[in-house]
Amino acid sequence: MEAFKRQEVAGYASVAEAALWLAFGELPDANWREVREYRDEVGAFLGEEYYWTDGQSLYVDSRVMPEEILEFGGSQFSFSPYLSASLLREILPGVDIVLYNKMVELCDDRSPDEIREQNQRFHTNFEAIRHSLDPAKVDFEDMEARCAEMEKENRNELEAAIWLNMTLAPVRHALSRAQAAIFGALADGRLVGHGVWLVPDDEGTPEGVVEVPWATVAKELWTLEGIDWRKSNLKVVGGSYWGIVVETRLLLSEFAKPKLSPRRITADLFGDTILLNGQAGSGDEIAARRPRGQPQKLEIIAEKLLVAHLARRLEEGFPYQKEALVREAQVWAESIGVQVGRSTFERTISRIMTDLPRK
Repeated sequence: MEAFKRQEVAGYASVAEAALWLAFGELPDANWREVREYRDEVGAFLGEEYYWTDGQSLYVDSRVMPEEILEFGGSQFSFSPYLSASLLREILPGVDIVLYNKMVELCDDRSPDEIREQNQRFHTNFEAIRHSLDPAKVDFEDMEARCAEMEKENRNELEAAIWLNMTLAPVRHALSRAQAAIFGALADGRLVGHGVWLVPDDEGTPEGVVEVPWATVAKELWTLEGIDWRKSNLKVVGGSYWGIVVETRLLLSEFAKPKLSPRRITADLFGDTILLNGQAGSGDEIAARRPRGQPQKLEIIAEKLLVAHLARRLEEGFPYQKEALVREAQVWAESIGVQVGRSTFERTISRIMTDLPRK
């Protein structure tokens, strides 16, 4: 007998998640966080049913936290190929779930073009970085050997991404239809979106100035060419709305059921536990689920290059402070085509700081 635990549904869904509900029947899980910035604005925007407080701190779902949206450049909640086995059987009948999981792990939620671009940037910058290092301090033979290993891994990742891209064609079709329906509801005013409103700074940088931490998106502003479904952003004349969300209860009012055909079941409810009356599926067939958008880990060769880069910057007078080093590491990684999450850099910097020179 299969057992499930009831999960709290988030009060708001990103517009990308709204399409996921309509296409695949996925509702957003609540993801509570303590508000650090824009506390008054967030509290005023939300109804009391969408936040809680212990008298000192304010807690809300991360989908409506401006600082989270600004950090990710939009919403972090969107479509991910990390799908449950039951959903895979519904939308991709006949797929080899073990092979599917292997391919998903290899390409790590990156498209073929993203992998090609990342590899090209890495190789373009590798030689330049290599010539800037002191041969007495760096084992170049070891670095080149690891680089060759990385090239082999990159080929496997690209092959996986191409396979996954072809396999997910029916999924993209279903998702596109759902996105069209959500767009229509937003443009008609049947759904109302809210997002962080940003305007360009004096230098024209789009993410330069936060004008309003939470603003309502007028229905007349919705255009297909302005939507970024991956981040739930909308570009309009004069600025952009980031991390746009809709109320989940309004979403369910407008789209009460997803487009998937339902599977009829019988079940017993005990508190928050649901027991299905039927045979359990095989445990090794359940696809691994990870947080959406989880970045790749920092490779060993990249970490060695990072240590050398930071050591050189510190010798130039760069401040020996963890936060400053984390930001510098992020900028450096982007320059050589390595995409790693902030938390990974924080752990890496904490581990290597003792090896770095202090002025």
